[in-house]
This record gives sequence, structure tokens and C-alpha cells, in this order.
Amino acid sequence: MTATRSRTVGSDRRPAGIVTDLDGTFWYDDGEVHPATLAAIAELRRRDVPLLFATGRRGRSASHRLARHDLLGPAVLLAGAVGTDLHTGQEWHRQAFAPEAGLRVLEAFLAEGLSPVVHVSLPDIDAVIGPDCPTSDRHRAQFDMATVPTDPHEPVAAGVAVGFGLLSLTGERGLAAHRVAQAIAGDATVTCGLDTTFGGITVLAAPVGVNKVTGISRWATAQGLAADDLLAVGDGENDLDMLAWAGHTVAIEGSVANGIATDHVIDVPERGGWAGLLELLG
Repeated sequence: MTATRSRTVGSDRRPAGIVTDLDGTFWYDDGEVHPATLAAIAELRRRDVPLLFATGRRGRSASHRLARHDLLGPAVLLAGAVGTDLHTGQEWHRQAFAPEAGLRVLEAFLAEGLSPVVHVSLPDIDAVIGPDCPTSDRHRAQFDMATVPTDPHEPVAAGVAVGFGLLSLTGERGLAAHRVAQAIAGDATVTCGLDTTFGGITVLAAPVGVNKVTGISRWATAQGLAADDLLAVGDGENDLDMLAWAGHTVAIEGSVANGIATDHVIDVPERGGWAGLLELLG
């Protein structure tokens, strides 16, 4: 592990809990977890250290991969719009788009020829995908397309849309995603940029004002923890808000997050860098 000090501010307290991104931070190659990271999780459980996953993924996608390693637990999903315990199914946070704002966001996507995945995170449906949705094949493969509803207007008009997303867009579609991001900035919290896990350009839109901290802070309060008590680790643009908020911060070496001021830098997940967090707990 590489653990180097790169900022002079931060909490003087020892961290009492961990919040971690998943893709490119905790795991690699769409859900592979290094043995050293799994050993670190076992040690965290032994110490009874609270752990929260904070991801842009929806519940089923995150659960499927975490369950492989017996890691189901509390998670903030869809970049802060939903908070749930993936083990029990108990939801403790949800923030959806107001219908008017959601419809403006949807129409901005459609105006650029980009029919988005609309996330709804309901018990029986977690996404609505139009037939001409251009999201990547790897993303599309995560859904049972035979059962996914196809009219994106319906959940948006009903006020149950919690996010919009398209993964790994290339060429003109990648450029169009940036134009969408600019157009919807008043109605959504948008992340749009290079996808370091899947390649191409990924665009994600959450309700305005919502980011990972929205869900993390509610979980922390329930745990009796403050921002200064938490160690947050991430790699991407949608992790920057939580890294600015938490009292202890860790970035992945060579990542977008590594380009901002963080307390420490650790090695990439495919080399088990996440296990180095144990050293920071003391």
C-alpha cells in the first residue's frame, strides 16, 4: 500500500467508521475483490468498525456482486439518491425527482438522441429502459431486458425516478452526453466524464442537491458518527463531494480523486490497496 500525506487539514480524531466507493476503489473488473481486501473486511468486522458502501450503482447490481463475497450491508446507491441495507432490504433514505424537473431532464436526454436508463429502485422494478437506449452492452447485460419496462416517461411522471444514467458512451454520443450535462445542471446533480472502469463517457444524474453525502450523512447520524469520525475512500468524480466532507480522506493512486487534496493515497484495488485502510484506523 502507498499511504502518503497530501494535505495539512483534516480531523485530529482517529476514524471510527469507513465509507467506500465500489468500482475502481473497493473492487476491480466489475466486482472482483482482492484477497487482502477481504481479509481487511474480516478484521473490520472483528473490530466492529461501521462500514458503508457508497456507489453510483443501483441496488440489484451492487447486491449481486457484494453477495458473492458475503458483503451485503448498508449502502448508499445511485450516487446518494437511495440508502438501504442490502442484507435486510430495509430502506432508510430515498429522494426522487419531482415530476416537472424529472421530465425536463428526460427531454434533455431525448433531445440529444440519448434515451437514458431511468432508475426507480422499487421492490419489483429498479430501472426503465427505452428500446433505443444507447448505454453500453456491459451495462445492458446487467438487466433482464425481457422484463424491464420500456417507457421512460411513466416513472418520471409518477415521481418515482431517482436517477438517470448512461454508461460508456463513445464518439458523438459521448459529446452529446456533455451537452446534456450542461442542459440539466439546474434540475439535477450531474456527473459526466471518463469512465475509468468501463471506458468511454458516463453520465449520471441525481435529483438536484443530491450527492453521496446526502445518504452518507443520514447513515452517519443513525450510527452516532460525525463527518470527522469517518474515513472516506474513492476514485471518481462522484466521490469528490464525500472526500471534501469527511474528516479523513483517501484516494486511489492515479485516479481523478488523486488529483485533489486528500490525506492519503492507496494502491489500486487489483493490488489490494484497500487493505491499507487498516493502518489508518490505528
